[in-house]
Amino acid sequence: MDEPRVRQRWTLGTGDLDAALRRVGDAGAGALLTIVVQHSSLVSLRSEGLQRDDEGDRLLLAWQTIVKLLPKHTVGLRDGWGRFNFVLEASEEFCIELGKEVIASLLEQTSWRWHDEHDWRESQRYPTVRFIAY
Repeated sequence: MDEPRVRQRWTLGTGDLDAALRRVGDAGAGALLTIVVQHSSLVSLRSEGLQRDDEGDRLLLAWQTIVKLLPKHTVGLRDGWGRFNFVLEASEEFCIELGKEVIASLLEQTSWRWHDEHDWRESQRYPTVRFIAY
């Protein structure tokens, strides 16, 4: 079964990720935080009876949980059914602590399990913290 199309495009700030990434690149400090619900986990939950409305409610709760933790000038966009991207200008130390706080909050506020898929210390032009729900 294909993923449902995004019915609502949720944004934070301008929602212009490209412009925000350019600013982060110019500033030399910041991160792209990508939250992705693992497709196979949704398929499994759907086979166990998860209703589409409940799925959407869980995604909205995850979005709201994350947004509450982000710095004031963060730019965010829901660009897929279960995919959120946030660009923030901040120090590496702040981004590391924020990643830990996001994981703790998602574990507390949602009934999905979350884990860090990549080592957030990996050197990249735009450091990326990526979390997968399962």
